[in-house]
Amino acid sequence: RCSRYYTPAVVVVAALVAVVPPLAFGGVWWLCSRLALNAFLVPFLAMLAAMLVFLSHSLLGVAV
Repeated sequence: RCSRYYTPAVVVVAALVAVVPPLAFGGVWWLCSRLALNAFLVPFLAMLAAMLVFLSHSLLGVAV
């Protein structure tokens, strides 16, 4: 249930962070830095999420 609201909210915030500063301050460097940060964080967060799912299921006794 949480992901129904959380995922769209995160996507909207990420889009605003990527688009608003270049338009407000002028400059492509902001967008490039955000893309580089995104390229670094996505695999890390995917690994972290998988590990948390595994641990939470292990603690609850649910077979993964």
